[in-house]
Amino acid sequence: MSVLELLFALLLVCLIVGIGVVGFLVWNLSRSAEGHARDVAELKTRLQAGGQTQESQAAELRERLSQTQSVVEGLRSAISARQPVEEEARASLKRLESVIAGSSSRGASWRRPGSTRTAARNSWARSNARSNDACARSASTSTRRRPPHLRWL
Repeated sequence: MSVLELLFALLLVCLIVGIGVVGFLVWNLSRSAEGHARDVAELKTRLQAGGQTQESQAAELRERLSQTQSVVEGLRSAISARQPVEEEARASLKRLESVIAGSSSRGASWRRPGSTRTAARNSWARSNARSNDACARSASTSTRRRPPHLRWL
């Protein structure tokens, strides 16, 4: 064989080996491209799911915020409705305190001999003294007590 034929055969062998190397590289690149495509698709689904999750969480937070706002408004209205009742109760309590405390002229009515309360107390004391005498004479061991509304007189 001549040198030219050998060179031609060597060229054909190199060409076939080059085509094989290029085919291997193309096959390797297509396989990695498929892997990247799968990864990209997985990332897209994750991103969409994350976006939906984030949107659902944002919607839930908005709903809770609106519920909180309505509760706060209800509390404000309850407080504003309660203020007049509290003021009325405060005024009533002040009136009651003034009645209980009395004034200096009212306190003197307890000691005046002609007052109705003094007369009622004296009349009760007289009748009670009579009944106590009668009870003391009897063998009964029970003692009479003053009625609750007159105990502190």
